[in-house]
Amino acid sequence: MSTKTDTQAISTLLQSYASALSASDTSKVISLYTSDAIFMPQHFPTITGSKAIKETYDTIFANIALHVTMDVKEVVVTSPDWAFARTTTEGVQKDQRTGRESKEGNQELFVCQRVGGEWKLARYCFCS
Repeated sequence: MSTKTDTQAISTLLQSYASALSASDTSKVISLYTSDAIFMPQHFPTITGSKAIKETYDTIFANIALHVTMDVKEVVVTSPDWAFARTTTEGVQKDQRTGRESKEGNQELFVCQRVGGEWKLARYCFCS
């Protein structure tokens, strides 16, 4: 069911997400999510909907700056409007208060949904 075009579009979406993280760009991050998205960060409660997700990223970027690269390991299109992707990210995070940098790295699982002809992030979970 996967088409090369869909796989490439989802890979581009994920790279855009990594770039937005590295730029601490909440507006760009939110534009990549569906309006009813669910974000499941490690060691935190589940966050649902764009307003709550935006507030979460505002808080994240106020506390840390991320500079990461993403490696897309797998993209599987499961239907015309749904897909999942498995990725890893590596880089550094910088504490905004102290300036201290530390290694950053995660494994991620994304569920993507086609909305209005465009692939978006519908569900996102990560662990280190």
